[in-house]
Amino acid sequence: MYSPSLSAHSRQVPRRVITPSDLDRYLNYYAPRIRSIKPPLPLYDEGPLTWVSSQALQALQAATDCQPGVLSPLLEEFDWTYLMFSALFDLEGYVGKDHMEGASLCMSLFLGQNLKHLTFSSFYDDPTHLTAIQSTAEKFPHLKSVSIALGNVAGSNGSRFLHTYLHASSWDFLETLDIGVDRPNTCLPYLPHPTTFHTIATLPRLKKLALNGLSNIALAPTSSSVKHRRLFSTLTDLELGMARMAEMISVLQLLPANHGLTSLTLGVKLTPSLEELKLAIDTIVALCNPRVLQNLELRVDMLSSGAVESLDLDEEAGLDISPLLVFQKLTKLTVHVDWNIQLTPGLLEQIPKAWPSLEELEFYSIATSTRIPLINHLQVLNLINRLPSLKELVIRFDATKVSGDEVVEGAPFPLKYLGVGDSPISSPSKVLRFLKANLPLIEPPDINWVMDWDTPVHRKRWESVRQSMGSTY
Repeated sequence: MYSPSLSAHSRQVPRRVITPSDLDRYLNYYAPRIRSIKPPLPLYDEGPLTWVSSQALQALQAATDCQPGVLSPLLEEFDWTYLMFSALFDLEGYVGKDHMEGASLCMSLFLGQNLKHLTFSSFYDDPTHLTAIQSTAEKFPHLKSVSIALGNVAGSNGSRFLHTYLHASSWDFLETLDIGVDRPNTCLPYLPHPTTFHTIATLPRLKKLALNGLSNIALAPTSSSVKHRRLFSTLTDLELGMARMAEMISVLQLLPANHGLTSLTLGVKLTPSLEELKLAIDTIVALCNPRVLQNLELRVDMLSSGAVESLDLDEEAGLDISPLLVFQKLTKLTVHVDWNIQLTPGLLEQIPKAWPSLEELEFYSIATSTRIPLINHLQVLNLINRLPSLKELVIRFDATKVSGDEVVEGAPFPLKYLGVGDSPISSPSKVLRFLKANLPLIEPPDINWVMDWDTPVHRKRWESVRQSMGSTY
């Protein structure tokens, strides 16, 4: 991707005094039409960028009598994250630290009382910048969504920052809160203050909560059953991405039993034990309403896989996902773990009855295995046939017995995407004929992209299938 050098970018600076006549056309014609501002990133843009310098912003602030929101009075969405990165490049390549501080102080020019959605980053750890961010909590009580990307404000500073920001408003209209870390593959301790999480859990209208890249979360005591019932009372969508499974389970246990979540996503950084995964499933079953939950995702970070297969292999051992059969409204189920998933012919028979509305189903083991699956290609086709809404399926099955002549009644089925992991395979040509006859896939089947398979020849055979399908589909 082309990334122009800093010298290729340019800044707009004032060349003379700004007068009211200079502003008339913009303020009367353009300003009222702006609803969203998302400044671009110099690093990833495909060409040189031009953006307004801090000097120009300060001149505009003076020319407009520092009126909040004057440059976009009807603005509804403001993304401060990209602006901070743009300012950071300006900081490094052009005018130094003063630019960042000046730009932060001028952001109020764009923020009026119509603001509903705010995204910002604390990447730049500067008191002026953080003060400008903190002020948004008090100035805009009608915000519906807030997304916070935490960066250089780490440790106790991050704790104080979040604590102060979240306690600066009653957030009576906030429906979506997203708190994450803008450092890839990182989990940092950002919520050690015991009341911060309780504040989040008692927001009066919160529907969607995402906490990603956080660790060492401290929870306020919830011994009172009355207080316990009030936590997350309006929440419908919960996404947790944390270092350890135990931390996520402790958050889940704050939910009252039979909670009305429609979507639950759990992502863990460090590989959990099989017992921890079982506890996570038991906790989900105990707390989520089986007649309401529609989307469930349980993921282990693919980079954390370090499993070594046992010399004495138990073919039937692994993660039992059958307790999840109680969730009769599921339309999407994703289980990506570092352990074998117990998939039996009996379980596949139950799935269409338990989850008749499934559209996406993914059973994915991050690690490759020499284990022979207990289910075969015909049982997988039967599953697809009995799930008329299914469009995506990821499942490991035994493809060594494919003859290539099987055409199942009802085929071809409407499945569009198939993932096979590291499924055992004997004949690429027979599997190719089987897939063409029964599944009109829009792309070749996906495989486990771990470089070192326990049975490398299986990877070569699936790559042959993919290459053949890629030339004809």
